[in-house]
Amino acid sequence: MSIEDTGIGMSPGQAERLFAAFAQGDSTVTRKYGGTGLGLVICQRLARLLGGDVELVRTQSGLGSIFTASVVVDQVAGCSLIQELNSVTVPTAHEQPVQQIRLNGRVLLAEDARENQVLISFLLRRAGAEVDIAENGTVALEMIEKAALRDCHYDLLLTDMQMPEMDGYSLARHLRTVGSTLPIIALTAHAMAEDRKKCTDAGCDDYASKPIDKSILLSRCNHWIGRTGGNSVLPATIQSTETR
Repeated sequence: MSIEDTGIGMSPGQAERLFAAFAQGDSTVTRKYGGTGLGLVICQRLARLLGGDVELVRTQSGLGSIFTASVVVDQVAGCSLIQELNSVTVPTAHEQPVQQIRLNGRVLLAEDARENQVLISFLLRRAGAEVDIAENGTVALEMIEKAALRDCHYDLLLTDMQMPEMDGYSLARHLRTVGSTLPIIALTAHAMAEDRKKCTDAGCDDYASKPIDKSILLSRCNHWIGRTGGNSVLPATIQSTETR
C-alpha cells in the first residue's frame, strides 16, 4: 500500500532520522503541529512484527512525502480477504444516517485547531444547529456566562480536551462545580477506555473520538442537545464572575 501526504516534507538529513523514536523534522514541529515523533516508529514496528515494513519512498521539503506499508497476510480457514475497505464499512446500530439528523438548538464548540473548527461547525450547521466557536476553555466559559446573562443559553457544549489556556477537563469540572447542567460532549484523539473515564469523571456526558466520524458526532449531538438542562438558568455563582 502506498500513502502520499501533503505535509511539509523533509530534507535528506531529516529523512535519515525519521524512524528513530521521538525524532521529528526539527524542534519547531512539535510546537507548531503537535505530536511526539512516535507514530511512524510504531507503525513500522507493528508492520515488521507482521512480516512487512513501512518505508519512506520519496520526500521533498514543501511538497510532502510518500510511504509504503506492507504486511504478510495468511489465509484463515472460513474467512475471505477484504479487497476494499469500503466493503467493510458497517454503520453502528444506534447511530442514525447523517442525512436524517436535524439539530435544533445552540451549540458552543470549544476547539483550538482551525481545521477542526471549520469541519465540525460545518457539519453542525448543515444539520440545523446554531454554532458559536471558542478557541479555548477560558473563552468558552466567558461565552457561556455572557449567554446566561442575556438569557440565550447554549443547549450543548462540544469541547476538545487538549487546549491552551484552559483545557476541556478544567472547563467541564468548573461548569459542574458551579452547578451547570449544560450537556457536554468531549472531543479527543485519545480513544482508550481510561480516556473516556477521565472525560466523564471531569463532568462530560459523552465522548466522541478524533478523527471525527460525522454520523457518530451528529447522532450524539442529537441525543444530548438540550437533554440535561442546557436551557436552564446557570447558577448565580457562575454569573457573578461576569459582573465583577
